[in-house]
Amino acid sequence: MTMAPAYEVTTPIGVHRYAAQHWSVLRPFVEGSEQDPKQLFFLTSDTWDLWRYALHGTPSQAGKYRITFSRPTQKGGRLLPGSRIHLT
Repeated sequence: MTMAPAYEVTTPIGVHRYAAQHWSVLRPFVEGSEQDPKQLFFLTSDTWDLWRYALHGTPSQAGKYRITFSRPTQKGGRLLPGSRIHLT
């Protein structure tokens, strides 16, 4: 029996295993310097301000379109697996 290649990420809350094909999709959100299509924020950032993506978004409504990620720990500014997403 052959096993598909897997990528392991060790965090303070345990080891997370991802199949190689899944890791290729998740990786930009966990490590790296990839930005959103409009280059407004890095995918690994703790806060995403999305108001410029809203049809009628304005800077005065930025908080309405902000997503923050909380994590059990922070390592080098990278989003760790097991993080929770909070809309603020």
